[in-house]
Amino acid sequence: MGTQADARAHDANDAADARADVVPESASDAEVEPVWDPVWHLTAPSTYPQLGPDGQPSCGTGCRMALNWPVHSGRPSLMHAYTENTVADYGDQGIFLSAVGGSTSSLVISNDPKPSIGHYVVGEVALSGDFMTYVVADPSTPTSVFVVEVMNTRTGERKPVARMRWLGIEPPSGPFATALNTKYVFWSDEAVGLRSLNLATGAVRTLVKGLFECTNMAAAEGGVVCCDNNRGIVTWTDQETAKAVPIDFGGGLQVDATISPDRRWYIWVDYRDPPGPPSDIDNRYGGEIYLRDLQMGVTTRLTNDSPAAPRAKAFPATDGKIAVWNEIPGGLDPNPTSASAVYGNATMVVVLDLATRRKCQIDLGIAYEVQQFSVHGRHVYGYFGAAGDNKMHLVNLSLDDPGLSWTCK
Repeated sequence: MGTQADARAHDANDAADARADVVPESASDAEVEPVWDPVWHLTAPSTYPQLGPDGQPSCGTGCRMALNWPVHSGRPSLMHAYTENTVADYGDQGIFLSAVGGSTSSLVISNDPKPSIGHYVVGEVALSGDFMTYVVADPSTPTSVFVVEVMNTRTGERKPVARMRWLGIEPPSGPFATALNTKYVFWSDEAVGLRSLNLATGAVRTLVKGLFECTNMAAAEGGVVCCDNNRGIVTWTDQETAKAVPIDFGGGLQVDATISPDRRWYIWVDYRDPPGPPSDIDNRYGGEIYLRDLQMGVTTRLTNDSPAAPRAKAFPATDGKIAVWNEIPGGLDPNPTSASAVYGNATMVVVLDLATRRKCQIDLGIAYEVQQFSVHGRHVYGYFGAAGDNKMHLVNLSLDDPGLSWTCK
């Protein structure tokens, strides 16, 4: 583990050195940190534009829209935001929010189009309790300046956290993934690294210097957990010591990680088990589901297909009671070596009860493909795109709908 971790640390240092000489093109582009006010002044609940379930597209048996506006999902590796009580995402109209189990959605931030940036005007949403953090474009500047904000979704009060100018560096470090817990806001700045703001004091720190690539960055109490899909490793960054360490690196690629709504459990696809170790971001061999108890510091292997009958897996999620992921259905190669084939053909939803280890599965088919889940009891929220429709939707799939025919063992 030390050799690969050391190599990645060296890469991060190189990235930091490469960005040390980056300076603003003009004084107007200089990053000026906003003054943080720790007091939330508004108390009355805000009223937002609402959109109900009428007229929404069909996503198949047991499925309905979770957010009633089309969403982006940004880059394919990014998730919607969620807690135990709320889900949120963004699209061309702005940032949308809905109660878990609710049928009506709220438009909490309306998009303010900026032609020079295109549709990327709001995004990178994260939730914690009644608070939400996200990135918005600053319409007052001619260049691509972005602002990290925090919002009290109950009252609608908004506060700027940090400003940054997109430098166009490739590969981008997000840009600019956000996370939030009860004490800190975290964001990834491609020119600096992983940064944080203390919600009580306004103190800003750089926790990890250099390029900080993070898929589905999430904050639990105590720090940030991150799955870097490109480098293939799961890391934990302590919010106080700024120490970043792999949480359970077994020698193989780690991808497609998500956190549970209560922020205790972290789940991913791991390729440490034969035939998995040669796998990389483009080439896959096998893959097993691993679960980390962030509270107890214990990792559990949930599946055991390899090496006798390896099966490709994608997009696992959990709430600590069940685990859900996608696999390739019967009739197709269960273990293709191309990552694109894995993600393109994984239309079968698999549900594992973590207490009984009973596993059930159903092939939803390409027409009703739902992927990239968060788990909320017996409901899973994921992305759905109808055949022939270029719009993405966040949907709610009820696992107990009587119209779904599960095969269990």
